[in-house]
Amino acid sequence: MASINFELSELVDIFTRGVKMPDQIKHICCDRNKIKVTISPGMLAPNFNLFLTYDKFYKGKIVFKVSSKGSTDLVISFLDKLGFSISGNLCEFNAKHFTVDINDYLKDKFSFIEVKDIINNNSKFSIILKHNF
Repeated sequence: MASINFELSELVDIFTRGVKMPDQIKHICCDRNKIKVTISPGMLAPNFNLFLTYDKFYKGKIVFKVSSKGSTDLVISFLDKLGFSISGNLCEFNAKHFTVDINDYLKDKFSFIEVKDIINNNSKFSIILKHNF
């Protein structure tokens, strides 16, 4: 098995450069041990921030806790009414969690690699990989 080590800021860089974001996502950056996502719902509403905090790796999925300065339920409800959706084949988004199926994502690009675990130590991550040669 192999491992890849990186910091949260590096993960944000990889994610923002490698994934097409909806137009409503205006900015993604690190804010201490959280990922700060600035969303612009439209001309009639102010921008707001959602914060993603790494929670766990479970059954091939990376799970982040979702928080904001206000009610996340209200924010998600507002986004749904505007037709804004992040959920898809590879990810799920609700008021409590943002989940990314990393192994499904990697399957198309690197079919011989599988993520077995992610270890978080003070916003420094080690991804444990299994190769399927």
